[in-house]
Amino acid sequence: MSTEKVWNQDEILKLIDLVQQSENIWNPAHNLYKNRIRRTDSINEIAKILGVSQQEVDKKWKTVQSQFRREQHKVKTKKSGAGTEDSYTSAWYLYRPLSFLSDRNKPKNTRDTYEAQVITTLFK
Repeated sequence: MSTEKVWNQDEILKLIDLVQQSENIWNPAHNLYKNRIRRTDSINEIAKILGVSQQEVDKKWKTVQSQFRREQHKVKTKKSGAGTEDSYTSAWYLYRPLSFLSDRNKPKNTRDTYEAQVITTLFK
């Protein structure tokens, strides 16, 4: 029976710092992001530095990202159209250190395919 690692605040902040430095783990725009082997190698390096298993790093990173997305959603939904007394400011101690993920979580710009079809038809 394995015991689950209990992470303290300093270890979590160190994990975030190490992941931030390894852009191929979190940034879809990075040229090695889609290379699963390189991402796994980066996670293994972080695990060695922290003295934990790769599975523990994976699990904690996913949990932290998930909580960040929830906090980010709260901030955004309370901000739009709300008065200052209704706005939400995250008090979660990891919100600011994880702010580098904000750009990654933005939806990509979509392109109107109908407009593209009309233009293509006009120039045939």
